[in-house]
Amino acid sequence: ALDDAVAELIDAAGSNANVACLTIGGVDCENTWSHQLDSLLALFRADGGQGQTQTYNRLGGAWNWLPHTTKRWILPLKTRLRDAYMAARRKSAPAFAMPLNEEHGCIRVNLRGREPNGMIEPGAQYERLCAEITAQLEALREAESGVRLVQEVVHLPTRLQYDPSSPTSLPDLLVVWTREKTIEEVESVTGARYARAFGPARLGDHVIDGMLILDGPLWRNLNSEDSCSVLDITPTILQAHNQPVPPSMPGRPLTACIAGAVTGS
Repeated sequence: ALDDAVAELIDAAGSNANVACLTIGGVDCENTWSHQLDSLLALFRADGGQGQTQTYNRLGGAWNWLPHTTKRWILPLKTRLRDAYMAARRKSAPAFAMPLNEEHGCIRVNLRGREPNGMIEPGAQYERLCAEITAQLEALREAESGVRLVQEVVHLPTRLQYDPSSPTSLPDLLVVWTREKTIEEVESVTGARYARAFGPARLGDHVIDGMLILDGPLWRNLNSEDSCSVLDITPTILQAHNQPVPPSMPGRPLTACIAGAVTGS
């Protein structure tokens, strides 16, 4: 059905349409700690946040044990209670996690002048806290294998971080979890161990790599063994239209796929 729908769209677009279709390569193991990112941040602090962390973990574990039908009925109530609980926790936290998805974690600094309970000064204190959180997260590894929990921590542009009028949905730090394997317990550089108290309901997650199918005058017919990521699509289209690719943009332009850059908009 999906193949038929794509074919119908291509036929409707006409023979001169440029088509880029990425088929995702399937499902791999899940490895997300997004739901426990606030707990990790609390454990990094000097006070450890042990009591709050244990309470949140117990609530999360209890939720996972509920039948699916029960979850569906009480989800609105659970969401309101969770948001109120997390808001109370974050009032005294230098940085806090933001809800996003299981693929990435989001962290927003409790910045003075931007947040209702801001405590971190813009400038040196802000940069120092971001650097400390990045180093602590990137140092977490599975004790037995040495596999890193975090693939990388991405910093958003400074102009968005300091601007009080910037959207409240934007994080300061984006945490990319490794997908090499599912990690249930990690160890810090100090030797302290943190166990994942509960995980998501799904045992796997989609991968971002796959096979790219191109058609149209803009593209060159190409048979390649190289893998392609969904992150490569936007840089490739920008380059094909003679537009600059921002250095901060993830992914790479697939130059070999471009038959010739187009002019105009």
